[in-house]
Amino acid sequence: MESTIIRVKDTMRPPVKGLGILLWAVLLYVGTVSYGAAQDVEVFPQIGHSGWVSSVAYSPDGRYIVSGSVDNTVKIWDGESGRELRTLSAHSDWVNSVTYSPDGQYVVSGSSDKTIKVWNVERGSPRTFAGHTKGVNSVAYSPDGRWIVSGSHDKTIRIWDVARGREVRTLLGHTGGINSVAYSPDGRRIVSGSLDNTIKVWDAESGQELQTLAGHTGKVDSVAYSPDGRWIVSGSVDNTLRVWDAEQGSSRIFSGHTNEVSFVRYSPDGQWIISGSGDTTIKRWNLESGSSQTFSGHVSLVTSVAYSPDGRRIVSGSRDNTIKIWDAEQGSLRTLVGHTGWITSVAYSPDGRRIVSGSVDNTVKIWDEEQGLVRTLGGHTKSVYSVAYSPDGQWIVSGSGDNTLKVWNVEGGSPWTLTGHTDWVSSVAYSPDGRRIVSGSGDNTLKVWDAETGQELRTLAGHTGWISSVAYSPDGRRIISGSRDTTIKVWDAESGQELRTLLGHTKGVNSVVYSPDGRRIISGSRDNAIKIWNAESGQELRTAFTEYTDLVSSLAYHPGGRRIVSGSGYTNTINIWDVESGRALGTLSGHTWNVNSVAYRPDGRRIVSGSWDGTIRIWDVDRGTEIARFIPFINDGEWVCIIPGGYYNASPKGDEHLNVRAENTVYGIDQYRATFYKPERVAAYLGGNAETGIPGAAPKSPPVKSDSMLYESVTP
Repeated sequence: MESTIIRVKDTMRPPVKGLGILLWAVLLYVGTVSYGAAQDVEVFPQIGHSGWVSSVAYSPDGRYIVSGSVDNTVKIWDGESGRELRTLSAHSDWVNSVTYSPDGQYVVSGSSDKTIKVWNVERGSPRTFAGHTKGVNSVAYSPDGRWIVSGSHDKTIRIWDVARGREVRTLLGHTGGINSVAYSPDGRRIVSGSLDNTIKVWDAESGQELQTLAGHTGKVDSVAYSPDGRWIVSGSVDNTLRVWDAEQGSSRIFSGHTNEVSFVRYSPDGQWIISGSGDTTIKRWNLESGSSQTFSGHVSLVTSVAYSPDGRRIVSGSRDNTIKIWDAEQGSLRTLVGHTGWITSVAYSPDGRRIVSGSVDNTVKIWDEEQGLVRTLGGHTKSVYSVAYSPDGQWIVSGSGDNTLKVWNVEGGSPWTLTGHTDWVSSVAYSPDGRRIVSGSGDNTLKVWDAETGQELRTLAGHTGWISSVAYSPDGRRIISGSRDTTIKVWDAESGQELRTLLGHTKGVNSVVYSPDGRRIISGSRDNAIKIWNAESGQELRTAFTEYTDLVSSLAYHPGGRRIVSGSGYTNTINIWDVESGRALGTLSGHTWNVNSVAYRPDGRRIVSGSWDGTIRIWDVDRGTEIARFIPFINDGEWVCIIPGGYYNASPKGDEHLNVRAENTVYGIDQYRATFYKPERVAAYLGGNAETGIPGAAPKSPPVKSDSMLYESVTP
């Protein structure tokens, strides 16, 4: 009998009692990555950003760093220790720009979701300012903190009253999107840089355009005022910086970068400029001599740079997903980073006792639900994009960006390597009898392999875009494939003949699955649609699930056949649907980035999901709640498993990546290890006691403050 789904939007809520209400507000809005053991104690791992870092800034006192990322989150970090203190999640698209308010009590963020959010850094709760019609690329506070200026791809600059939360003025004049905005130190002027290759200076009070600075031969990525307001610096895709006289408009050119200058800032004393570039370097320019010092360490475009208030440190963000802190004189000091990599694929073993995962760290990992990590399978030289168990549970096949498949014995040993594809292997599946493997690739083909010998048996060609998903029919007679060419194809598994093409999606197809009885095919697409097809005729029966407004990244059938689960690409949720009615039965929330892969346990009572946020999560289908998460750390091979209550199991050094927040103060795990490290409790809970509810809460009182205290909020 199938389970009843409960719609649960917030799956990690701790009890709300008395003084715990304040922290509950924090947990509700912060979108942290672990559970709270009591209303004022929370254990969470250092996840870091799972996408490139688009913007960084120091707090006014220099103690903290705020960052924004294409993973849709804002994070606050301890500038000295490098620990992640808080994650602010509410944007539904890339966060392009972040900065602190002058008093340090708020953070403002601008996003591709067209909104601006102002966050109380103590409570984590945001206010949303809406009005732009395209993504917001840049935000800045006025020096007195009363106003926010924003620049957008919609070619407008808007000024917002912070207290009232409303737009007070729109500045028009640029003919291209606005990449960067900044206030002058006295708050009387605003400068903007645009895709139209120009810089404009505006009167902040009236909104009048005062002058246009022309000279760059490419789009202007970044602009900033000098501390005394006499100069403006700009960086451009023409690989140069220019320093402009703010009154006269004349400029001086600084050359040396070999790629676009993506971000520029003055030092607090006005004697230096720092620049970040697409050439992966940071340069520190002496304004008197024009000479520069180069800081190297990032491995991708440097998106943002900032000086600490005392001028002794520089912070940088990059498309390599890291934040680096530099000594302004000597160079690199520290890297602020999470220790997880994208989880691309997950699957249950046939007996439901184990889970296999694939990751961008090039590894395949086998997990025991109760005991944690069993084995890491290393051998691929690029990201692993797809994994699957054989029907007898003795073998695992993986597909990788290194263009190969590998077949692994679950007990260990060297894998077989299957070669033949000329591009990345995006999807793999076993035939029901375990004798065949099918793979789909970026080379637009499918290949069928003998699972015992590794011999390539045939190539199925016909798609005109890369293959995103492949599956066998339950009887093994058919193969289906979904492709970025927007089509689904049905193939004869024995001969390789194309039998039919299913047309109807308007964007790439991400996932295709057969129903357990083989009579239906369900597909999910980047066009936000989930479609049901007659497997025999290829007729589209319906476009179901009309409530869905997000791209479908992954699909799985419940073993009973009446329900499916889908993973989303933008809202970071998992949705459960009734197949016949198309009605939404439940939404599981908790992941902080794209849900790439979902699968039912063979008994249908649990769901496993893998996400770009670096976590593997297990969900109780009856209760509609998250019951555990496994977090593999890619830099050192360590791992943790956390269950409700904050109790965890971990590898020998895995909990070094854990932090504890108690009454709005962050500590290292060392003072709490005896309380929360409970492998036996975790095993018992996941072994069948999860249905009884959350384990008993740990003590609520935080320890005495010590040197390991990392972050204490200041109450306004």
